[in-house]
Amino acid sequence: MSSRKSKRQGEIEPPRGVIETRQQNVTVGRKTMVITEYETERFTTIYIGSATIYCVDITLSKDIGDTYKPRGFLTKIRWDGECSTNDAFEQGTDTIMILKLAMTYVHRNYPTVTEMTFTDRSTRQCDNGASVSLSGMKLCTDGKTWYESQFQAVIDPDYQSAYDTKMKDATELKNTLPWETFVYDTVNNQTLLGIDRIQEVYQESTTWQEFFRYVRSKLGVSKFCICLSEKGWFDSFLQTRLRFHLMSVQYLIYPSSYDTEYTLSPMTGGKAKGIQRWKPTLRNQR
Repeated sequence: MSSRKSKRQGEIEPPRGVIETRQQNVTVGRKTMVITEYETERFTTIYIGSATIYCVDITLSKDIGDTYKPRGFLTKIRWDGECSTNDAFEQGTDTIMILKLAMTYVHRNYPTVTEMTFTDRSTRQCDNGASVSLSGMKLCTDGKTWYESQFQAVIDPDYQSAYDTKMKDATELKNTLPWETFVYDTVNNQTLLGIDRIQEVYQESTTWQEFFRYVRSKLGVSKFCICLSEKGWFDSFLQTRLRFHLMSVQYLIYPSSYDTEYTLSPMTGGKAKGIQRWKPTLRNQR
């Protein structure tokens, strides 16, 4: 039996071939976090969170000289209560704050990077402990993903035509999919079926947004999330019935759109203080 300790989700791990590490505190309002940067010959990876746990993971590709290519990669954004070094991280508001901070930091320190690309893999953990696709939930109620509504993210032009076709197909399906088939897809979800006039609203509505907004208005956000998460029916519905694979769609965010006020300070009491050279270990050479 292996005695190797399993890796904690969100744990910061240096990429291969690190030649320099920079680590410093960053404060926004009352929250203090840590910015960790790993530089290799070809890339710079930026983590924002605590000294060991990240909530934002960004990769920037080097260009000629000391400049970076115009397009960077927002590899992942996640919520974790340990991403602040003083007060606990709050879900929702602090996630918005840290992404705006990340975009501002990139714009000020890597000015040649003019856009960040990403795929929306966001999920929401419901009050029952289960998770549901946040992007799918927002798309089916508000018509926009969380990133589009909160950060003015736009679909990469190369993906726009395919996205529009998927949206059109989904709307057409709403007007042809029988109620009985939809009920089967929900695994006979009793929370949803118990809503007043639910079948009537389903048959009268012409878009998924109109129908699911009604469901949300009747249940409230918390119960709505739980309803969608039960037995994983909603995520399955997105993939198998709507055939809407949001992870295949690329979005863009423009760092120059953000100007979050923050202060930087050297780290104290830890192994990394301000800027220091990284000494490769066997772990980094795997």
